[in-house]
Amino acid sequence: MSNQHLNGSPIDWSVGDKHFKLPPADIDFELNFQNAHEAWARARLQASKTTLTLDAWMTDLEVFQSRRDSNEFAWRSLTSWRWLNSRPGQIEYLFLKAKAGFRLGGDGTDKDEITRFQKDCKESWNDIFTQCLRQDFPDFFQEAEREAKKETKA
Repeated sequence: MSNQHLNGSPIDWSVGDKHFKLPPADIDFELNFQNAHEAWARARLQASKTTLTLDAWMTDLEVFQSRRDSNEFAWRSLTSWRWLNSRPGQIEYLFLKAKAGFRLGGDGTDKDEITRFQKDCKESWNDIFTQCLRQDFPDFFQEAEREAKKETKA
């Protein structure tokens, strides 16, 4: 796996006695995020099989297959952005970053621990999540800052 991080150094995050290194997204991270997103969507589809009519479930299956085939689960797509801004997507995002950071000397973790941090450490969570987004999506934040400056001048 690549350790080439084009967007800078890993972000340090300490929670209690745990210390994580959260590296910028690289191609391996992006593919892992996409795979996790697809797996999450597939699991939700499977879970709905017993609660939907067969016709409704088949329609949902076709939508899932269409999204997968058109690469809508890819990193930076609108679909992935929406998932990234959901609770499960945020947990997966920081879990994958911490997992990648383990190779760089950060502490190991699992999704249950990351889920507890999201629930119990809201201020720290919001801060580190925003820092990571700024690192992985600098263009989004730069554009928002430019727009805010325009509105201030008007």
